[in-house]
Amino acid sequence: MKQKILFLVFVIASIFPSFVSAQDMVVSRAQVFGYLADMVDDRIPQSYTYIDVQYTDIDTTDPVYEALQVLVYIDAIDNRETRIYPTKTLPYEYFRLLVTNILWEGYVSVDDTRNGTLTTESDLENLSYVLDSEAHDVFILDADRELRQKKAIFNDVYETLIENHINNGTLDKKEMIDEAIKGMAEATGDKYTTYFPPVDSASFNDTLNGEYQGIGAYVEMQEAGVLNIVSPMVGSPAEKAGLKWGDRIYKVAGKLIMKDTSLQEAVSWIKWPAGTTVILTIIRDGDEFDVEVGRANIIVKDVEVKYLQSDTFYIQIKNFGDHVARDFVEALNSLKEKTKVRKVIIDLRNNPGGYLDQVNLMLSYFVPKWEPTSVVKYRDVKISNKSYGYSIVDFSNYTLVILQNSGSASASEIMIGTIKDYYPDTILIGETTYGKGSVQTIKQYVDGSSLKYTIAKWYTGKNEIGIDGIGIEPDIELPIDVKQFEQGMDNQLNKALQQ
Repeated sequence: MKQKILFLVFVIASIFPSFVSAQDMVVSRAQVFGYLADMVDDRIPQSYTYIDVQYTDIDTTDPVYEALQVLVYIDAIDNRETRIYPTKTLPYEYFRLLVTNILWEGYVSVDDTRNGTLTTESDLENLSYVLDSEAHDVFILDADRELRQKKAIFNDVYETLIENHINNGTLDKKEMIDEAIKGMAEATGDKYTTYFPPVDSASFNDTLNGEYQGIGAYVEMQEAGVLNIVSPMVGSPAEKAGLKWGDRIYKVAGKLIMKDTSLQEAVSWIKWPAGTTVILTIIRDGDEFDVEVGRANIIVKDVEVKYLQSDTFYIQIKNFGDHVARDFVEALNSLKEKTKVRKVIIDLRNNPGGYLDQVNLMLSYFVPKWEPTSVVKYRDVKISNKSYGYSIVDFSNYTLVILQNSGSASASEIMIGTIKDYYPDTILIGETTYGKGSVQTIKQYVDGSSLKYTIAKWYTGKNEIGIDGIGIEPDIELPIDVKQFEQGMDNQLNKALQQ
């Protein structure tokens, strides 16, 4: 790079004789583009040559065309359909400031013959004025300069490692890029913003689609590197293998689950294909042992119903996936037929949430028509999701009880909070909910990867109560009795039956 700088100084000195003062020197825009591109073109991949430069007063035969391709590649200039006036000139000192701003600090070492370097805010504003006065300026000279530099460094680090690292022959290029993208998502400081490589993305989508190949167990990772079984599904391979609530999965097929192992990555090791088996190393009550578990085609039914005692209807909602609203309607039609029912228990324990549109549809069976089921506040706008006023049963005729715990999150909390808004006599039993009051969207990419990122905060429908980082407290605080639960007894459900 020093050679480049010396070359640049030499060229400048050659063009501008020593008897010409700095303030009298001028440089054409074409020369500026050429100098800048020459400074960086050996540090970027040749893919820049595929860029279709859009400026209207040059074409592919123009000598400056390739220089513009380089500068567009490193985001030093905008690529748009406009004139750039390549023959127009700039004062030499403005040219130097351009170099300093577009390249890394300290790359230009030519002495300023006037009053030091032009780096003050007023100089920058003056430079912008001069360039703007040329009409159709294409340079970006503002706070984004450092960002452009970082983006160029990002590309250069990748290319340098691939070409020059001692282990470059064995480097996994895809994994390097995936990990870099993961790091960008993590750097937002938002634990709900996550990049999923293709395998992790498929695993995450399976949880919402309701069908996958695996062992049939709900798991959680509330602590980095600690994967615990929440519960095996009834009749699943996990249940048949003897796995229990609270079991820690320490290894999968000998592969250790570490702190930097994501939940989706660990789950992807356990899943598919049906008909095969996987060895899980389990830690239970301090003991470590291996369990061989078969894999099968698992169909998750998001809604389970039971008729308890003589007057109680129990609805368990496990996840707000693709078809949960449809299954919920089936449950309500079944409830309608039970004329002796006086109490409805809605179990949302360990329900991590899911699709906002699904919970809004379900709340339309509780909330009067055109009243808000939830309120979502984006950066610049607030949107109220309105009830469609669907009616299968009149919930005001029932005692409503909701079971909740620290695993009840997101869409579950929307349902709990909004039902409590419109039916204040609803009894909440269990523990304070998770406190996830944000909304995410998923962007899918062509390679099968995806980005889940936060776009808004949500609030309950009627009273617009926000719970992000707070959660919803129960009316009756009652932790789960683990020993009873392992023996098939549920103290929280029993408490609900007593209401």
